[in-house]
Amino acid sequence: MNVQEKAGDLLIDIAKLIIGGVILASIISENINTLVLYISGSVCAAMLIFLGFYLYKLKPKRKEK
Repeated sequence: MNVQEKAGDLLIDIAKLIIGGVILASIISENINTLVLYISGSVCAAMLIFLGFYLYKLKPKRKEK
């Protein structure tokens, strides 16, 4: 496993934590604007998932002999 794959896994894990945090914050709901919470959480998670999959799919170029 190379560095790009590990970074991709890390970003996907962070996106999962953001999704969990959004769900927990909506359950607790102490003076939180839920619309802003859902939109910002969804945008951040989507960006991290996209970047994580992009890094995960990058393959190092191998030299041919």
